[in-house]
Amino acid sequence: LYVCVCRAWHGCCSVLQVVLTHMMLFSTATYRWTNPVNSSNLPRQWHAAAVVPSLSTMVVFGGERDISTGRPECLADLRTLNTSLMCWLPRVTGGKTPAARSGTAACVVKDTQMVIFGGSRGRKWLDEVVVLDTLSWSWTRPQVNGTPPSARSYHTITAVDNKIVVFGGNDRDR
Repeated sequence: LYVCVCRAWHGCCSVLQVVLTHMMLFSTATYRWTNPVNSSNLPRQWHAAAVVPSLSTMVVFGGERDISTGRPECLADLRTLNTSLMCWLPRVTGGKTPAARSGTAACVVKDTQMVIFGGSRGRKWLDEVVVLDTLSWSWTRPQVNGTPPSARSYHTITAVDNKIVVFGGNDRDR
């Protein structure tokens, strides 16, 4: 097993911050860090990532990057990392792509479905559930019943049996 670390902030709030573009792997068997060859990608922060073990793939969605004006740009693109080859591969998806967002969260259910929930775009917080079927690479919006959690960003979602636990985060007031 390994832990994949990619596209995070460097620095702290009191100094100039840089969005990193490289990926590091931490082996849980040897407790050793390595830097895979050809693992760089576009700078990205505050994205969602989930692993689809049956496809040996990590799926990354959304987040933001700095553009030449110095202002952040929300992203709605999808990147996939083949975890066997440790290389990034492009994916074309069908269905209606979710709106660009940062601070969203993702998890995998039913072995091949990546669920995303929440996030924010500018001053708009989101509470929609969107599903990516990683066999057809198509987005859908399931009919959801009940009272949803409040719109939020920078939270976690975790699949537990046939449920998804939404925890933490912030909204426009907190």
